[in-house]
Amino acid sequence: MTTDWGEGASNSPGEEGGGTAAIAPDTTWIDAILGSTLWTSPGGDFAGISTSTSIAGPGTYVFPTSPQLVADVQNWLDGVNPNFGWVVLGNEGVTASAKRFASRENLTVANRPTLSITYDNALLSVTDVSQQVSELVIYPNPSDSGIFTIQSQSQINQVEVFDILGSKITTKQFSSENPSIDLSRFSSGIYFLKIRDNIGKFITKRVIRK
Repeated sequence: MTTDWGEGASNSPGEEGGGTAAIAPDTTWIDAILGSTLWTSPGGDFAGISTSTSIAGPGTYVFPTSPQLVADVQNWLDGVNPNFGWVVLGNEGVTASAKRFASRENLTVANRPTLSITYDNALLSVTDVSQQVSELVIYPNPSDSGIFTIQSQSQINQVEVFDILGSKITTKQFSSENPSIDLSRFSSGIYFLKIRDNIGKFITKRVIRK
């Protein structure tokens, strides 16, 4: 998706095929966010096809990885594109093509959609070396308190923090040596720090908030 979108409290009854009235800030065919933002193109603003799979009867389906799918996630992580997620498109050229998917509110946790990401540390290290901030150490990592200190021979000017889905959650500017990043207000999990020094070099490091 290339435009942010909304989710209101509407919930269609029964088998859901009949739909229901939209409630702001719902997404509709013409509204990205009902009451405030229209789609540039009715039906949604999105860029190309990231991956595809065939959907038949009831069951569990996996959308396979692809170079574009990986690029989407990496661009979210790097802050190149905002993380508005993906839209699922079906074949509307045939009759009886409607499909129903479990959402994140589904009462059965196992039925909720998930995104699985596998990290290749070798590839990450190659990416880092090309524009690497010199001799950088982050400690403690993992951190029980959520506070991470960055020690580097370079002057660190900026740190951007991204969550596991690639959404930027905070940005900090620094002018002192060995700055600290406080993630104590965020939940436990994996985060990524995009660290930039005073001459524009950067490196992305993974930290774990216990």
